[in-house]
Amino acid sequence: MAKIINLENEINQEIDRFIKLKQEIMETICQVEDVNCQLVLEKRYINGRSWEDISLELGYSRSGIFRIHSEGLKEINKILKKWTKMD
Repeated sequence: MAKIINLENEINQEIDRFIKLKQEIMETICQVEDVNCQLVLEKRYINGRSWEDISLELGYSRSGIFRIHSEGLKEINKILKKWTKMD
């Protein structure tokens, strides 16, 4: 019985860690200025959508989604660099 309780506690800690990480990712994505970049990043990294689903949903070609995604990642990189300079 103690093993089950320990495993439940470990699972709950992992869930809490996952939720916190997801919140941090969403907060970072929200700092990206371009709304299309935000949407692609959110759908991919928060909602776990496939590239095909994202392209169909947003009405862009797959290469267009990759271009938007790349721009979004560049913005994220700039945001993270600002944070590391603050530390």
